[in-house]
Amino acid sequence: MERMLIISPQAGLGNRLRAIAAAMVLARQTGRRCLHAWVPREPNDPRPNVSALQAIGFEALFEPCAALPAATDAEMGAITECFSEWVPGDGWYGVQSAAQRQWQLLPQNEACRMPLAELVAKSDAPVILLETSIDERLGAELGGAPSDDAWNRLVSEAYARLRPRPEFRALAACVPAAGVAMTVRRGDLLQYSPESNQAMASLRDWAVQVARRGRVAVFSDEAAAAAEIEAAIAAAGGDGAELGGLHRLGLPDHLRAFVDFLYIARCPVITGTPGSSFAFEAARFGNRRYVNNLDAGFVEEPSAAAPDEDDLSRFALLHGTDKNAGHSYTRHYHRHFAPLRGEAIRLLEIGIGGYADPDAGGASLRMWRDYFASGEIFGLDYHAKNVREERVRVFQGSQADPRVLAQLLDATGGEGFDVVIDDGSHRSEHVTATFMMLFQFVRAGGWYVIEDTQTAYWPSFGTQDTAGSRRLSMMEFFKNLADGLNWREIHAPGYQPTYLDLNVESLHFYHNLVFVRKGRNDEESNIVAANRMPEWMTK
Repeated sequence: MERMLIISPQAGLGNRLRAIAAAMVLARQTGRRCLHAWVPREPNDPRPNVSALQAIGFEALFEPCAALPAATDAEMGAITECFSEWVPGDGWYGVQSAAQRQWQLLPQNEACRMPLAELVAKSDAPVILLETSIDERLGAELGGAPSDDAWNRLVSEAYARLRPRPEFRALAACVPAAGVAMTVRRGDLLQYSPESNQAMASLRDWAVQVARRGRVAVFSDEAAAAAEIEAAIAAAGGDGAELGGLHRLGLPDHLRAFVDFLYIARCPVITGTPGSSFAFEAARFGNRRYVNNLDAGFVEEPSAAAPDEDDLSRFALLHGTDKNAGHSYTRHYHRHFAPLRGEAIRLLEIGIGGYADPDAGGASLRMWRDYFASGEIFGLDYHAKNVREERVRVFQGSQADPRVLAQLLDATGGEGFDVVIDDGSHRSEHVTATFMMLFQFVRAGGWYVIEDTQTAYWPSFGTQDTAGSRRLSMMEFFKNLADGLNWREIHAPGYQPTYLDLNVESLHFYHNLVFVRKGRNDEESNIVAANRMPEWMTK
């Protein structure tokens, strides 16, 4: 029987998310498949935010996830062991523990000092239910992460496999990310976490110092606390973020909190109340820097301009594309594509990934779909692909076949593309032939990008014939285009510029990556007229 770990996350939003991510890591470390049991049930918690989360399921916030499917009734019925953070007699048992009461499972673990992760690692039960609100982390001696940094990286990787529903992603992306997201937890947390009880006067003063580093977005479970800190920042001449666009009228508090969480996860630096999971988990979700509120060392660091937000790297991690793992492409893409993000662009990527497996691949198409919120995304692959996503269409065929490219252009409306990315066969003869056919269909101001150009130097990709002499590799082809940028400076009376001479505006070469910008290139020379050098220069 397949070994499974079914996670039943408990408590508030931050707690539930960290329990899920940690369980995904624990399942991988102990050779189990991870499933979730966060399903709608009758709420019974006196705290409104927790009660609301009890009433909804995981799929109300996230798209169905192959890495964390919902446990079926049969799988729930196969559970033979249950490890819970709470046991009968604990204060939280009555409102948070669901295992015994809802599923009528075997008796839960007795109170003991052994960590639940260790109980899971040492259990022979094929199907285990884990019910918790915290990081259930396996010790290094049992194969767990050797350090906190290593553990946080594993949790961030697990989070990257969870994809929020599109309506929440869209709301979280409607406001530009601030340089710092400051979260202040008040309310019920202060009753049982003394370290969280930070004086408002100290928080105001610290926030003013933080604002010297750049724009600050302030969040709190008490609106008055957030307003007080925002007023202090404004009075000191600081820049506060306008967050009104985040909150759609009528959005329930628990869903509004989820949108806040996704927005906070976009900010380069996230600060939070010690003991509160919300901000810390947002930092791990977005793979961002986390700082505790009132950290004196943080405000004493040399101030620097807030970094340009690179959501593309986050989306690459989220969807599992190698454009930011194994390669460093996303930072270059973001540099050139950021001005296009708000436009209804059309993007074609050649090469969907996953080789012959029809259900594999599509990670980068999803990344582009999220990055260009109003864009149409098209993909072409040699193999048939079962990619069915909003604003994404895929086609099958060889990039080396002109008939396939002509059919693709016709099927996509014949309107051309703002971006074409060749991540296909990586063979020079295919790359150059595809460019020669498709570049004419790139719109003015658009881009044509070629990935993995290192294959231009590898004989197995067709850049040398059997006699060992060089063929025209893709790199030689694109280096030659650089001369065309200066076609007006060439002394060649009667010279007729080519289409590429006239329409390649710029070229950008990076490690294994080439960008070609489409644009009119007919600037006159200040010396050479009609490709004829003045007589004094020819003597």
